[in-house]
Amino acid sequence: MGRKSIDKNRKGPQTKTDRWLAGLIPQLREQNLATMTMNDLAKLLGKSKSTLYEYFESKEEILARAIALRIERIAAYRALLDESRPEPEVYQEVLEFLCEQISDISIQLLEQVQVHFPDIWGHIDQFLQLIIDDLGALYERGIERGVFRPTSIRLLTRLDQFFVTQVITDSTFKEEQGVSLDQLVRYYLELRFSGINT
Repeated sequence: MGRKSIDKNRKGPQTKTDRWLAGLIPQLREQNLATMTMNDLAKLLGKSKSTLYEYFESKEEILARAIALRIERIAAYRALLDESRPEPEVYQEVLEFLCEQISDISIQLLEQVQVHFPDIWGHIDQFLQLIIDDLGALYERGIERGVFRPTSIRLLTRLDQFFVTQVITDSTFKEEQGVSLDQLVRYYLELRFSGINT
C-alpha cells in the first residue's frame, strides 16, 4: 500500500496542477484504479510522489480533480445550445462535440469510477443528468417547432437515462460489441436523431 498522507497544509489544486492533470484521463483508460497507488500516478504524471503530496492528499483527490477538469471541458457543449438555430443542426453539433471530448475516455474507466469511487461518480452522474436535461429541452423545442416528430419527451429522456446508467458503464457490452465510448455515444445519438427527425 502507499504511504499515508501526513496532515499538513497543502497548496491545493491550481493552474500548474491542472495542467499536469489535463492529460491524465487518457492514461487511465486501461489502468486498474482500485490498485493504483500514488507512486503509479506520479509515474503517469512524470512527477515525484512527494510533489503530488504537496498539492493532493490522496489518489482520490487527484482523480476527482482530473475528472472535474474533463467535465468542465465537456460542459462547453452548452455554448452550442443556441435556441435561434435549427434543432437538427444544434443536435448534430452537440453530438460531434461530445464525441470528440470523450474520445479518449474508456468505458472501463467509467465503470471503475462508478464501482470504486462513488463520490466521484456522483459528480459524473450529476453532469450526465445535465446533458440529458439539455437534450430533453432540445427535443421539446424541436417538437414544438415541427422539426422533430411528436413523441413523449419523458420517454426520450428516460431512454437517454437508461443509456447513460446501464450501457456506457458496462465494459462487457464494450467487449462484446468491440466499440469505444465515443463510437457507442455516436451510434446511440445518431439512432436517436434518425428516430425523431421528421
